[in-house]
Amino acid sequence: MEKKTLNAKQLVALWIGITIIALMGIYPPVKKMVTKSELSTPSYRQVVTYDFLFTGSLNEIEYQRLLIQWLITAIITTGLVVTFDEKAEHFTSKPENSKFYPSSLLSDKRY
Repeated sequence: MEKKTLNAKQLVALWIGITIIALMGIYPPVKKMVTKSELSTPSYRQVVTYDFLFTGSLNEIEYQRLLIQWLITAIITTGLVVTFDEKAEHFTSKPENSKFYPSSLLSDKRY
């Protein structure tokens, strides 16, 4: 079996994707309670922000949102790696065997 190596564009796309996923893990989305005092009664609101993972003030990590972000980033990275594959056969507008090309099918018919 032939060992396949990645070209320069594929490597750049892969490492950018890995870096983005790592940064999302270091700065995950967290739920925080925000106190807002209006007139005399304080009101509480939950907001989602991004916070550094290793601080002691982390409230609750939004794991579902983090996994969705990782999944979307992995899909985009995989798509870029596949797109930048130079050895793949790409669709051409003029196939070598024009027998099955739609214009040749139309030209063979006599009306």
